[in-house]
Amino acid sequence: MLHDSAIDYYGKRLATSSSDSTVKIINIGGAIQPLPAACNPQCLEGGNHKSSVNSIAWAPYELGLCLACGSSDGSISVMTMRPDGGWDTATIERAHPVDVMAVSWAPATALGSIVGSGELAQRLVSGGFNSVIKSTIASASEDGKVVIWTKGKEGDKWEGKVMHNFEAPAWRVSWSLTGNILSVAVGDGDTTLWKEASDGQWEKVTKVKP
Repeated sequence: MLHDSAIDYYGKRLATSSSDSTVKIINIGGAIQPLPAACNPQCLEGGNHKSSVNSIAWAPYELGLCLACGSSDGSISVMTMRPDGGWDTATIERAHPVDVMAVSWAPATALGSIVGSGELAQRLVSGGFNSVIKSTIASASEDGKVVIWTKGKEGDKWEGKVMHNFEAPAWRVSWSLTGNILSVAVGDGDTTLWKEASDGQWEKVTKVKP
């Protein structure tokens, strides 16, 4: 079963993940290019994905060709392409006690900053069946609730506020590039766009028709 797919920033590569614990990269317009054996999560030394790979995400283009993969074995692997075309892989062991169901990258630069100024940040968000969210501001859940998480400053605890209860499984949330529009895909087939009003309440902007 295919669980996720993602196209890179330049539209040249499609990555896919599946229940057989593998990740494949397809050159768009070309032949399938499986990851080299040494870099396939199924064959990693000490960091093998022993179960389904549920979610994949390409990093922001400023960080280069880098793919994060979340697995049901609780780990996250991050694969980075080298200049010679090979892949280096790092593994975050026990990212969650149980299934990692979602991975996503934070912007490499702060919103509103000039590209090229300051240091680039490599930050990942992950979500799992243990109901723990790491460093995120929006989460979706099978119970139908979409929650917006905030914290005042570094070191403070994250506080969550239910944005909306869709009363159907909410499978995916995704921010616009500017961070002010949130799309929500729900199990009943609807995809809706939401925006925060001046009073802090979230309002539905539109419903996307398939």
